[in-house]
Amino acid sequence: MQTSNIKEQKANILKLLELAGVKGLNKSGLKIKSSKVKKQALMELENERKIANLEGRNRYLYVLKEFDTPLEMACDRVEEILSSQGSKLLSKKQLMTQCGKGSPGKVKKELERAIDWLIKDNRLMKLQHGSSIFHLHVSSVSRFFPSTDQGFKSLSEKPRTDMDRKKVLGAYRKIVSQTGYSNVEIHRLKQELGVGMDLLEPFLLNESKLGTAVLSFGDWSLSSEEIRSGSIEIDGTPHLLVRFKS
Repeated sequence: MQTSNIKEQKANILKLLELAGVKGLNKSGLKIKSSKVKKQALMELENERKIANLEGRNRYLYVLKEFDTPLEMACDRVEEILSSQGSKLLSKKQLMTQCGKGSPGKVKKELERAIDWLIKDNRLMKLQHGSSIFHLHVSSVSRFFPSTDQGFKSLSEKPRTDMDRKKVLGAYRKIVSQTGYSNVEIHRLKQELGVGMDLLEPFLLNESKLGTAVLSFGDWSLSSEEIRSGSIEIDGTPHLLVRFKS
């Protein structure tokens, strides 16, 4: 009876987190309260790596494992804050402070890394005035520079591939509807489209630079060679998943 109850509660928790998506739920939202069965179900799901806590240190915000992407979430947060500022410059301290407000603990820890990542990916500009360092989102100033200008090649310029964006998005949505997950294996998308990585990789990298797609790590250690064959390496790290922004 106890095992049956735990199994039922695990299914309920997974359903609630699926509906919550990337926003996740705390213990109150999951209606854990003082129920020993629910607490056991929550602990087992975490141990089985089906869910993750984005907070840590006696604070809780649970998401499905597919949404346990603190670096990607930190990048999204940095871009969101800078995009809302227009051409206004923010110091690193100001940026970190604004991005940290309301962000889960694991995301806050990745903010500095996210800033460096976005600079390397040419989505963020690092400007120095005297001893002070400021940051600016490239999209807010790129329109003022011709695409031939050094270091300001148009971000909207797509690589020469035979990829049809509507076709890619159609294949992506089909997989999402089948799996119920917004983070899709790049390998599976490649199979659905019937193309090679030589075409899909530059397309997805360009979408990532435009901010319309997010490439995620996935779990390399648990992935088959087939899944790994669809990886895209960025800064020495393989990415197995892609999520298109709506």
